[in-house]
Order: sequence, then C-alpha cells, then structure tokens
Amino acid sequence: MAAKSEGSFRPQYTKYEEDNTVFDALPTTLSIKRRKAIQELVLTERVYVGDLKDLVFGYLNRIPEQTLSWEEKAVIFGNIDDIFEFHVEFLQEMENLVTTAPDRIPSLFLRSHFTDLYASYCSNHPRGLRTLQERKDDEQLKEALLVCQKDLGHRLGLAEALIKPVQRVLKYPLLLAEQMKGCTPSDPGYEGLQSSVQLVRDVAAEINRVKRERELQALLHGEVIVVRTKTLQDRLAGFPGDVRVFGSLHNECGQFFCAVESIKSARAGHNRSSGGASLGAGGGSGG
Repeated sequence: MAAKSEGSFRPQYTKYEEDNTVFDALPTTLSIKRRKAIQELVLTERVYVGDLKDLVFGYLNRIPEQTLSWEEKAVIFGNIDDIFEFHVEFLQEMENLVTTAPDRIPSLFLRSHFTDLYASYCSNHPRGLRTLQERKDDEQLKEALLVCQKDLGHRLGLAEALIKPVQRVLKYPLLLAEQMKGCTPSDPGYEGLQSSVQLVRDVAAEINRVKRERELQALLHGEVIVVRTKTLQDRLAGFPGDVRVFGSLHNECGQFFCAVESIKSARAGHNRSSGGASLGAGGGSGG
C-alpha cells in the first residue's frame, strides 16, 4: 500500500438530485425512466468517488506511521486505495459514455477486476473494524482520527466511512435494475445490461453469504458483542425478557443489531413457550 498524489474528484454539489446535467446530456432516444436511472448511477458515483478520496487522502495517507503502522493500515483500510484508483477511471469512462454510448455504461461492470476488488475489501472489512475497535483506547490514534474527521467536515467517524464501499457494491444491483425498467429487449445494450445486473447481484449475494458465514463463526467462537441492549430492547415491543436471548448482536460501524436469523429463531422459540409475544417492526434490520 503506497501513498498516492491527490486529485480533484469531489463533486461541487452535495444534493445530486438537483443536478440534471447528466439527464439533459443523454440522447432523447432513451426512455425517460432509463435516462433518470443512468443519471442517478452517474451522480451517485461522483459522490462515491469523493467518499473514497476522503478515505485515502483524509485518513489513510494522513495518519502518521508512528500513530498507525502501514501494517495496521493495511488491515483497517484493506485495498481501499486500489478501489479508489479503479473508481476514478470507472467514473471517467462512465462520464465519457453519457454522451457517446450510454447503452454501454452497464457493460463497465463486466470486469473481473471489479468482482475481485470488492470480494477482497468486503471479506477483510470485519477484521478491519475489529482492529480499529482494539485501538479505541489509544489516545494518540483517537486524537489523530478526530483531527482527520474535523478537517474533512464529516459528522461521523472512520468506522462509518469504511462501510461505504460495502454499501455501494450492495446498491449497484438496484441502480442497474432501475435501468432495466426503462428499456426493452430490443433496445441497444440490453444484453449487456442484463449481464451486468446478474453480475452485481452475484457479487452482492456472495458478500452477504461471506458476511453470514463470518457472523456464524464469530458466534460459534463466542465473539458476541453485547452493547446498547436498552436501545435494542425498546425496539422489541411486547418481548418481556432480555434482548441477549436473541443470540449474537452485530456491530456495523457503531450500529448494533441482532441477526435476522437469530431474531426469527428466538421469536419462534418464545412464541412456543409463552403463547406469542410480538416483535416490533425493524427489530432486526438496523441499530
């Protein structure tokens, strides 16, 4: 992992919904629905590249090595610098195709490099968060992270920023599926769009599979995080017991929740024994 020179990739606006330049640049031969879907993909990609830039230049390359060694950085940040480089080029190609061949934009996803980058990052992500958590009492690191966060103008910290690549790769299936809604099999690029949708869905499914597998392994080895039980308890309406009976509580960048599988299992067991206490909506989906 090597330091890289900084480029200027942060978009000049924050509310991408208000920017219609991409939509206006797209050929009117495309349906309005498809043009809107392409615009959302491109504009959110600009924001995402800015987020990656913040991670690389605002944290990774800025934290002194005496505070966080390159070995520790490699664990915490994974291959974030490679993902950043990929998406700078990815975005540039996407922007170029907007006016020349927008039907080819989905085919940009059909690269093995895309799959490999995210498979590596997402499989390492839990380990990176654990390493960061292990250093939470290090005052020198804590101060360095706060300085980075303040200078970037971020409301949330590094742990929350590190989840963004995971969130983004899981969002691509939805973004591409929106384009599918705006075209027919006879439209240019339809087959490439179909293939791209299937690819990103497969990548997302594999990430979720690995995530569930790691959660199960953590549970089997007793790595159970039990925090903020009062907040979780409040969301389990009608359940009179201790939230910890639901099994493993999971930490996603400071958001703590029960695995859906564990909640369903505990719910079924409790209903059998007590005649049916109901769980509040959203009890297993977020902190």
